[in-house]
Amino acid sequence: MLSCSLICASSKCRDRKRERELAMASMLLLIVVIGLHFIAFSLAIAAKQRRSTVKVATFHEELAYDFELFYQYCHYNSDIATLLGLRAFALHLITQVLTMGVEMQLNINQ
Repeated sequence: MLSCSLICASSKCRDRKRERELAMASMLLLIVVIGLHFIAFSLAIAAKQRRSTVKVATFHEELAYDFELFYQYCHYNSDIATLLGLRAFALHLITQVLTMGVEMQLNINQ
C-alpha cells in the first residue's frame, strides 16, 4: 500500500513539474512572439512613412540634323519601403511558423 502511494505521489510530482515547465515555455514563447510582432509592426509603420515618391523628369537630347528628342518619364526615389514591408511580413511569418511548430510538438507529446 505504501509503495503504491509513493508511486502515485512521484507520478503527480512529475506531472506538476511538467506543467510548470510547459507554463514557463509557453510564457517564453508568448514574450518572443509579442516582441517579434512589435518589431514587425514598427517596420510596417516605418514602411508607411518611407513610401516612394515620384518626380516627372524630362529628357532632352539633340540629335543630328537639327532633330531634338523630348520625352518624359517617372523617376522614383529609393525603394526602402518595399524592403521594410517584406521584413515585417517575414517576421509575422516566422512567428506563425514558430507558434504552429510548438503546437504540433505539444500535440505529438500528448
